Amino acid sequence: MIYTISFPILRDGRFVGVVGADIKLDTLNQRMNTGKILDDGYIYTLSPNGAVATHSKDELLMTHYSDTWMAGVSEELEVLFQNGGEVATQAYSD
Repeated sequence: MIYTISFPILRDGRFVGVVGADIKLDTLNQRMNTGKILDDGYIYTLSPNGAVATHSKDELLMTHYSDTWMAGVSEELEVLFQNGGEVATQAYSD
């Protein structure tokens, strides 16, 4: 699978073009999984439709976030999908 990232180019508020890149999803997932947060934390990304795009657990890839532990933060994620921005979550296991 390919993940496309693109941004409009504006000059004086007027659209003049687009810049973008195509990245293999498995390559993106490998790179995201090299980042660590504290001892056992990890980084993940969600697609605009809520699919898990990158995650350290391969079995979660391409599942909808609402079918994972992330369902507990669905309110915050839905706001994110509607308005853009970023969200940070914390979860703890036994």
